[in-house]
Amino acid sequence: MKFEYTLQEEDYLSFQLYTAQQQPRFYLRQKNGRFFLALIFATMGIYFGYSKEWGMVTYFSLVTIVIFLFYPRYFRWRQKMHYLRFVRQHYRSAFNAVETFERSGKTVKLSNQTGAGTLPQDELESWVETGQHFYVILKSSSGLVIPKAQVDEDAFRKEMMALNLSHTEDLNWEW
Repeated sequence: MKFEYTLQEEDYLSFQLYTAQQQPRFYLRQKNGRFFLALIFATMGIYFGYSKEWGMVTYFSLVTIVIFLFYPRYFRWRQKMHYLRFVRQHYRSAFNAVETFERSGKTVKLSNQTGAGTLPQDELESWVETGQHFYVILKSSSGLVIPKAQVDEDAFRKEMMALNLSHTEDLNWEW
């Protein structure tokens, strides 16, 4: 079955954010940044505590608490802005272009404005279903983004199941 869809900036951004969040280093960087900043401000508070400047101790204590509580939200916002710039720089010409995805036996035929190609089944690693998208992950660590709103979800699931790839359902995923 042939599926036609167009990708927008949000689709590419969603894929980038999803794949970034699946990497273990994402949470490691978040944790390290949180503790490093909190440690710096707590150290400043301790320094002013020895100097008996209680106003500064209070200030640095409050800042430490605020950083510790809100750094994960800031980190996620920073990552989103980073990937948004990346998507705008690298995928700008692909926005609003019609793309096709068609399974034919043990191959997948893809086409868009830049050309057409065929992927054998052994180049496909897995596929992921989120609340808004299907992501087909390739062995080259890249992937295909298929918006659910633009394809027949049941038919697409059936086509992907026929390829016997590992499948992950992450329907509640949100950035």
